Parts: sequence; C-alpha cells; structure tokens
Amino acid sequence: MAEAEYMHRIPSLIKTSLVEDNMPEAIASLISIATAYYEITDGDYHALELINKLVDKWLEYLAPLQYIPGLVNELDNIIEKPFWEIINIVGEDFIERIFVEPIVFKKEIYSIKDAIIKDALAEILASHAAILLEELAGKNVDFEKYPVISSIFYTTSDPASKITELATMIALAIVLSTNKG
Repeated sequence: MAEAEYMHRIPSLIKTSLVEDNMPEAIASLISIATAYYEITDGDYHALELINKLVDKWLEYLAPLQYIPGLVNELDNIIEKPFWEIINIVGEDFIERIFVEPIVFKKEIYSIKDAIIKDALAEILASHAAILLEELAGKNVDFEKYPVISSIFYTTSDPASKITELATMIALAIVLSTNKG
C-alpha cells in the first residue's frame, strides 16, 4: 500500500529531470518516425542508418555503462528480432519510456532519500527491461535459464546497482537488436 502512495511522484520525477534537456524523448520520437519511414519504404537503408545514429546519440546520454561479464552473450542468445520490428507492437509510449527512464533513473537514484521510491524505480525499470527482452525474443523468456540476466532481475537488491545494471542491459539489448536486421 505504501508503494502506491509514492507511485504518483514518479512521473513528476521524470518530467522534472528532463526539463533542461528533453533530448532522450526527442530521440525516441525520431526513432519511431525513422521506423515508420523504414516500413513504408520497404526497408530503406537510410532509415536504418538514421536509427543507428539515433541509438548512438542516446548512448551518449546514458553513458557510462557498466561492464557485466557474460551479459552480451546471454542477450545475444535471447534476441531474435531487430529493434525496429517491435516498435509497432509495444507502442511509441513504451519506446519513449525505454529510452528515457534508464537515463533519468540513473541520474536521480542517488538524490532520492526514500527507499520505497528507489525500490519502485528499480522495479519499474526491471519490468520494462523484461518486456523489451521478451519482445526482442519474440516469445516468453525464462530468465532463470540465463544466470547473468537472472542475477540482475532477481538477486541485485540495492536499487542504485540494479538500475545501473538494468540500464546497461537495456542499452546492450537495443544495440544488439539493431544489428539483427
């Protein structure tokens, strides 16, 4: 019940953090546009090039990423679809969240004093990461079969560490999936 009392504060945290710089939101919107262009042109190379450049720009905002041994191999075993194929499935709002939340949550987690809000942010990002991975896999994924990913989802208890690891996992999943096409 206590978590529900704090959940209304999370959207304002995101908006407050991005007042000065809404570039991650713009990048997410442009990726959606580039994906639509890719679809209507039956796979135009320039659209893919634009998507890759936008992902690179997003990574600049998300950096630094944490090195997590074995994570790339596990993600590569899960991911089957290119990133742009899931945008119409998950929707533009989800894509915006997946591009904005890791940046905002990483930036703000250390300034938040309330443990309940920290835990809520980590769980929100974990649920979005799970959705992203399952959509990129094209199926339900038993994350317990992947020890590194399982550790991030189920073992990491410190919210700041979990958010950092989830942000890295989301970034690597997006990068790997842009190379699937």
